[in-house]
Amino acid sequence: MPDYLERASEAEDFAAWTPDPQLAADYRRLAGSYYALARFNDQIAPLLRAVIDRPGNPAWSSHVSAVMKVMLVEDDELVRATLVDSLEDAGLQVAEFSDPEKALSPPETVDPPDVVITDIDLGSRLNGFDVAAAVHDRLPSVHVLLISGLPADHTGQRLDPRDRFLQKPLSSRRLLRTIDELAKAA
Repeated sequence: MPDYLERASEAEDFAAWTPDPQLAADYRRLAGSYYALARFNDQIAPLLRAVIDRPGNPAWSSHVSAVMKVMLVEDDELVRATLVDSLEDAGLQVAEFSDPEKALSPPETVDPPDVVITDIDLGSRLNGFDVAAAVHDRLPSVHVLLISGLPADHTGQRLDPRDRFLQKPLSSRRLLRTIDELAKAA
């Protein structure tokens, strides 16, 4: 687990050091994100785990299990790490990728995922809709969860009826509930 307080301090130091006001503002925002992640990991995540781990909790059904495999495609390292932590804490197996092209060319020996989660804006020539289309071509029964800080239609592309969209920021509970819905639909 990364030390988010240390990363926040480093980002603040860089913001104070750089002569570029835009870059300084970006690093101050990054520091704020790291502080929020530290608070989440220290205070909120343990509460979520306590609620999720309760037997009979409707937020987590038997369809989502430790054997469920999730492919995560997210170019933002911080967001990807946070999502991986949440998914693994819930007992899911996660294959994470920052590059959509690498995600779409896994070794032949790898078992296919049960659910794919992909950001829409991937900082690549491919976006999340392209990932979803490729997944549907190769694995028609696999559902895709697209996530973005912007509305789903901001690219002008349409969401496949098999898939779901969640807008960031998203809670672990909402993420897990949506994965559960997709698992039930498979």
